[in-house]
Amino acid sequence: MYRRVRFSMDTLSLLIEIHSDMKKKGITSNQVKDELNVSSGLVSQYFSGATKISFINFVKLVRYVYEEESLVQEYMLRFCKATSKPLNLCIAMEFASSQSNIELLNAVVTRGKSFSSKMVREWSLHYEFLSERAQGKLVGKELFKTLSKSTIKSTYAEMKVLKSIILMYSFSDMQEFTSLIKTVPYLENKQDVLEDQSEEEPTVESLKEGYFKDACDIRMKELQLVANLMDNNIEIVREIGQGVIQKEISKEFPRFLASIYEFLGISYMFEDIFISQVLVQKAIEILKNENADRFNDKIEECQQTLDFIQINYEIDLDKINPADLGEKAHLAIKRGNIEEGIQILNDIKKDKGSWTGFQWYYMGLATGEEYYFLQSVLCFEQRGNKFYAQIPKRFIKGYL
Repeated sequence: MYRRVRFSMDTLSLLIEIHSDMKKKGITSNQVKDELNVSSGLVSQYFSGATKISFINFVKLVRYVYEEESLVQEYMLRFCKATSKPLNLCIAMEFASSQSNIELLNAVVTRGKSFSSKMVREWSLHYEFLSERAQGKLVGKELFKTLSKSTIKSTYAEMKVLKSIILMYSFSDMQEFTSLIKTVPYLENKQDVLEDQSEEEPTVESLKEGYFKDACDIRMKELQLVANLMDNNIEIVREIGQGVIQKEISKEFPRFLASIYEFLGISYMFEDIFISQVLVQKAIEILKNENADRFNDKIEECQQTLDFIQINYEIDLDKINPADLGEKAHLAIKRGNIEEGIQILNDIKKDKGSWTGFQWYYMGLATGEEYYFLQSVLCFEQRGNKFYAQIPKRFIKGYL
């Protein structure tokens, strides 16, 4: 018994602190047992040091005991600094990345790069890509270039899958949907795909059950949904989206779940504008309920999507105040302030050097000239965005 206790001393001091706070708060081990969905015996072993607690169960524990997000963050950082269990550090990286917890991710990646375990070192090098992407340091074309030139080897099945996901993120960032649709796995005949895969090409489905597989599954579903939406495969989009929403585990990944709702909402844009708005608003609600600044960028993205939908269909124009300059131009034009809208668009082009497919479309709305709508279609279709290309096509003779 003594050797086992020594083996768990790395995180035992944290658990002793937490156990003391539990007593002060009147929280019993039975309550913890139910929250963690483990036996009462295992809870006792955690607090005695006889068994090491997993990172995910530690997170559930501190979230149950403490209401303050700052305390939860402090304990997670301390746990990752103290734990000697390689798997804990690996799972902590995925948790931090999928929860947009950059401080935690950077801390674990930094420790992981010099850790004694080869597995932890390899995972940390892969998660460094995701850390830099989340911070805006390595996005789109730069991410693709860096990943393509990287000499980092992916020897573990999990990292082979993650590396393929990171590659898909680079395509998504660049809005290169032609490349993305060619790269994401097909939904049809999953079993056939699994049987055809060699050991060198693991899939999400072939991974060991657990948090990492759950996270990769919803990451991949998000990418499949985006790719199929832009390829205008609406039935597939809704099949993916409903499948994710119906899974209870999806609630553990608010950022990805919000994306699913956002893109599902977009898929209804041409059929039912009410459902479209409700779904995108649900995405915003999910993120706001987390009450965490780390999701602000995703909230802004979803809000921009909602702004576009409402402006395009002239819904509550007097109540909208978009943050995005392109949507400001769109709103001005829809309100009849044509010169203001054109000025904003010209300023964007002067600053950025070019327009997006949306901005070409807005200039078409402002001027009524078919040339701008044609350029919008071209801009969308060059990147494989068949879905949004439908919007400017409505203003071009002979297209519809």
